[in-house]
Amino acid sequence: MSGTTSSSFLNPSAVAVDPTTGKVFISERLNHRILRFSSISATVNGSAAEAVLGQVDFTSNLVNQGGSVAANTLNFVDSIWVDSFGHLWVADRNNHRILKFKNASLKASGSDADLVIGQPDFTTNSSGTTQNTTKLPNSVCLDPAGRLWVSDYNNHRVLRFDNVYSKSNGVNADGVLGQLNFVTNSTGTTQNTFNVPHDVFVNNSGNLFVADFLNSRVLGFDNAALKANGANADRVIGQADFVSNTGLTSEIRFNSPTSAILDHTGRLYVSDFNNNRIMIFNDVMNKANGSSADYVIGQPDFNSGTANNGGISDRSINEVHWMFFDQTNHYLWVADYKNHRVLRYSMMLKTSPVMSQISGSVIDEDTVSNAISFTATDINEQALTITYASSDESIISSTGITFSGDQVSSDGSTYTVTSTSVDTTVTLTITPESNQSGTANITITVTDPDGMTATQSFALTVTSVNDTPVISTISDLNTNEDTAV
Repeated sequence: MSGTTSSSFLNPSAVAVDPTTGKVFISERLNHRILRFSSISATVNGSAAEAVLGQVDFTSNLVNQGGSVAANTLNFVDSIWVDSFGHLWVADRNNHRILKFKNASLKASGSDADLVIGQPDFTTNSSGTTQNTTKLPNSVCLDPAGRLWVSDYNNHRVLRFDNVYSKSNGVNADGVLGQLNFVTNSTGTTQNTFNVPHDVFVNNSGNLFVADFLNSRVLGFDNAALKANGANADRVIGQADFVSNTGLTSEIRFNSPTSAILDHTGRLYVSDFNNNRIMIFNDVMNKANGSSADYVIGQPDFNSGTANNGGISDRSINEVHWMFFDQTNHYLWVADYKNHRVLRYSMMLKTSPVMSQISGSVIDEDTVSNAISFTATDINEQALTITYASSDESIISSTGITFSGDQVSSDGSTYTVTSTSVDTTVTLTITPESNQSGTANITITVTDPDGMTATQSFALTVTSVNDTPVISTISDLNTNEDTAV
């Protein structure tokens, strides 16, 4: 349900978390405001915001507060970004400008912005196609070197502002991609043009990703700050090549992507607007053009694109907009635009399972070992297959090893353990071959569904036992005197 209160949204467009305070900012396009929540936990399930920017209170939602554009008003706010200093950058789309709020976590409701880019001052909002104007800018991102990147939506270009912390109001851009210069705004479907760039994101290595909305693709520019104006992209995702732009519903196609971001592992997340889903590409820097996605969120498979597929739920999406990845907590934040809500996913980044060490053991010949225990953990919380091997089958054969535990099961030939992020105990019992002694190295391996493994080995020594002599029964005999038996 939509609304204009401290705890409801009307078409939320983007999310950002202040890395200096942990406070959460959520922009709302049609409430023309940004809500600030005191913490990540304070955003959960209908909690109230602590402050609002763009409006004077939580119940107002007029464009530019019902008057003229000013330092404290917004008009169709889109993407937002909080930099490493706690400054909030805002794409104030229909005012054709970018705003900066210094130390945004400390601002009172209705506070003024401290810097404007795209306009000469805070009281003008005309559009333009020049080096210091914009036309419906809708996405902002800062790279680690302090460069501001802006997707200038209706000029079909991406602008770069170097050393933005030293800039004053209305400054010129330092670079442009998508156009050969600062005074053209043509569309295109080539290696160096866009058709409505909707999102910009730069990772810590300086690689730029652009969600090229009407071309249904994501373009990648390696070392983007070093590119000349109008330079070619280095990679394309969502199309097989740089001259195709067909929107489809499959594992290799998008239908109007709105956002493209990376996490710290190099995984690319793409919000696929008309397919109502999020596509995930592992290790995207090493993927070939047009590669398939590895996972999908919001749909049951790669061939579905219905809004709120199966009904509105924690698994459904309706026109997803911008996303934000919290590198500290591994949360993926998603603006679920038409459902008037923000979703947060705990991303289980794939890691190998972990096993504890297993101590060596000594048992006597022809006895069963005491319980030998180890633990297995997997933060991805999956069923792990247990395999095992003996270095000397004449002493310990594969049939002489059994596993047990509360989370251990077997189908008669294979053992599995259901693991969690907390230690799960597995107990093994070993029965050596009859009348055999010596040392065998036992290797235990657990394997998750993705083929990631953990292995531990230990030595089991079977001590020879001096068995009590055995004599057979001697039957009673009768014989005559002086006769040999």
